[in-house]
Amino acid sequence: MTGVTPRVLPPPGLHHYHTTSLPTNGGSGAPCSLVMGNIDRHGDPMVANHSTYSSLGEAYERVRLGFSPAYNGDPHLERNRSANVSNDLNCSLFLVNLPPDLTTTRLIAAVHAMGPTGRIYATHINAPEPDRQHYGCAAKVIFFERQAAQTFFSLCEQYGFVVDGCTARVMWNRIKTAEQAHSRVTTRVLLIGGHRDFINPEALTAYFRTKLQFQVDRIIPHTDGMDGENAVIEYRFGSFRCQAEAAKMALMREHQDVRCFFHPDPCDPSHPDWTEADFRRVRYGVGHLQNPLGAVREDEEEEQ
Repeated sequence: MTGVTPRVLPPPGLHHYHTTSLPTNGGSGAPCSLVMGNIDRHGDPMVANHSTYSSLGEAYERVRLGFSPAYNGDPHLERNRSANVSNDLNCSLFLVNLPPDLTTTRLIAAVHAMGPTGRIYATHINAPEPDRQHYGCAAKVIFFERQAAQTFFSLCEQYGFVVDGCTARVMWNRIKTAEQAHSRVTTRVLLIGGHRDFINPEALTAYFRTKLQFQVDRIIPHTDGMDGENAVIEYRFGSFRCQAEAAKMALMREHQDVRCFFHPDPCDPSHPDWTEADFRRVRYGVGHLQNPLGAVREDEEEEQ
């Protein structure tokens, strides 16, 4: 990839982004993570070993299906394959030059800091691969709607995208994802209510670990208006896809006494925390961009 490190301007949404001010997830302060190729259950980066591909046959098969030979996911899953849509309908972005110890919490916090963009459909972090000279993490961020993805990309062009001091390169993912046909209220965030013996960060996380692989963005207890026996937890997953959707299905199927609803994604303009000033900054930052800074328009990196 050619070019110089883009200069960095203050993001239009939250001008000061500090990871130390983030709420903790449960008691550990680190995201719960069980997804392969991302970070382990203790929040530590998982080491990938791709000095040679596991087999030439597998590499050829990935290429035949339209993936990089080093692709870490399952190329046979329909959801992982490139959607048959035009480039201007792609909702998936690919980010490189991210911190080597990146977590889902910090990635989504940096997306949120750019300003109101839209609902996040899925995130995925690829661990560093030093033997392939990939010393930082890479990540995929997919939005529910193309407009949200375009807004985020345009903000990255205008202001740059910085996570913990690392200025990332942002590009459209060549493995495309179409807009999702889910209801407008469907998100990666669940609002869960019930008896506090079960509705608490530790018990819910332990239960979800028996049902699915997932990453946690944040877990936020809500106590206002609750009596001594009941509790409400806002559980922000890293993805809706296969995470929030699967968790909600499990709760509805196995715990009829638990109340579970989708809740607004904090990255979405519909979230009540955004102010009119935030929207003005985003509107003025998007549009007639003359000098792209933090984003590239064409894929210049292979997907890891």
